[in-house]
Amino acid sequence: ELMYTDPKRYSFLFQSYVQLTMLQLHTYKSAMPYKIMERSVFSARCFIENMKRTKLLKDVELVVLEDWYDWCIQNANIVTDLI
Repeated sequence: ELMYTDPKRYSFLFQSYVQLTMLQLHTYKSAMPYKIMERSVFSARCFIENMKRTKLLKDVELVVLEDWYDWCIQNANIVTDLI
């Protein structure tokens, strides 16, 4: 709710938490050989880009989110199919 009432203030916090929970979902060990997810850690890139274009993020916040995203992609061994 805070994100929608004051997006300039809460976009960074919200997106940081979204990326954390997406990483947790992607790396969760499942007994099944597949997972069905509405969104993935990869969709975070689209939201970060939108926040950048709409100037909801400060430069330093953008750098942190991009670095966090890049780390997730490079280190978490996330594999997707059927995007």
